Amino acid sequence: MAQAYLALHATSRFLIVKKRFSNQWWDGAIAGAAVVNQAGQYAFPGGRMNPGETAIEAALREFYEESGFAISNAKTSDIGVVIQNANYSLVQCDISDQYLGQIEVAVRANIQPSGVNPARPSGAQVKDWEFGECMVVTAPQLAIYLGAPRSIPTAHNAAVSARPAHTQSVDWYGVMANELLDF
Repeated sequence: MAQAYLALHATSRFLIVKKRFSNQWWDGAIAGAAVVNQAGQYAFPGGRMNPGETAIEAALREFYEESGFAISNAKTSDIGVVIQNANYSLVQCDISDQYLGQIEVAVRANIQPSGVNPARPSGAQVKDWEFGECMVVTAPQLAIYLGAPRSIPTAHNAAVSARPAHTQSVDWYGVMANELLDF
């Protein structure tokens, strides 16, 4: 099934995330622990498109489900699909520097472990807790972070290695970064 990813962009800066290694918070509830796709890797937020969804709808929905932050249409200056193929679509959303900063702060707060129950995120709106970190990088830094495989800590090696190889692939993030740098 096709994937949709969101490149939040302000001036020459982008929001990226680092995926957690494992998660037990799925669909807004504690479930069985599972290894996260692209565990421990840097990525654009995104995920599977639902039947009937456009790439833009899917990218915005996935961002909300994973970050707990809803992107306001009133605060976007331009949004559109910049890459589309059989495997994935990349949606670029142009926003102000100030709004990008607000999003980064809110997402960082939402993805922290809850003080009451560390098995769940602190942001009540986070449905799928896949983000371990959130940061803003400059355009030249995209190629350093995206598509460059990160080592997996020994404690997670066996679980990650047991997953199908395609679930841990990060090569298309590098392609996305390079495509965005060409725009």
